[in-house]
Amino acid sequence: MRLRNILVLDYVAETREATSKALADAGLNASSAESLESALESLRRHQPDALVISIDTPGLDGHALCEVIHRAHPARSFSIFVVLRSREQDGLEWTETIPDLRVIEGPVTAQKLAG
Repeated sequence: MRLRNILVLDYVAETREATSKALADAGLNASSAESLESALESLRRHQPDALVISIDTPGLDGHALCEVIHRAHPARSFSIFVVLRSREQDGLEWTETIPDLRVIEGPVTAQKLAG
């Protein structure tokens, strides 16, 4: 599937804006959400081709965050990309339990999403 419309969920404004800008500069339609609630609302209105999520989310770990999104959209057509801030992330076995989920290292680029 060709990725064209991307929703970026990141609680850190600088990272969210930098990721959205990098994707937009690469010719993708990037929108952003600053919270789980706003991301879920965006997903209710229109499902993107991909959702990019920072694994560092206040109040929810990456696993819980992805589970909430997967439960809200069990038949989803969009891919989920979980972004690691560093190479040293243990305990990612859960990523294999959620369909169409990939783990990538930040910073996010269009090439990493396409690869």
